[in-house]
Amino acid sequence: MAYYFRREMRYDFPPYTASEVDLNWDLAKDRVLVLAKETVLEDWQDAIYFFGAIGVRWRNWSDAPASWSIAWAWLHPYERRKEHLTRAWPFILEMFPSPHVESPLSPSMVSFLKKIGYEKPLQPPSANSWDI
Repeated sequence: MAYYFRREMRYDFPPYTASEVDLNWDLAKDRVLVLAKETVLEDWQDAIYFFGAIGVRWRNWSDAPASWSIAWAWLHPYERRKEHLTRAWPFILEMFPSPHVESPLSPSMVSFLKKIGYEKPLQPPSANSWDI
């Protein structure tokens, strides 16, 4: 899903890779939350369908206290605007209190953040100021 995000947002590289912790153990607290639902496919038994993911990272900011940050999120276009993120938001806040949301932000994500009453700036303390 990171590759879908990369393609849609026109990044040069995906926002995470499964092997990045092997290179830097400081990234071991970072998480990728997968959005899934059960479905029945024709001629198949019940299946779990993964339709989105949210990347959450622990950031050590240079100009603010360390905190959780939502680095990226991607949902399949067919699953957007179906309240999935709205339903997941309380869980996200419980697991990762008071997260920052990193840019770039799509117009849809800006609308979502306004809808849920996100009160932090729509940029983390200083974009690109974290220590990795």
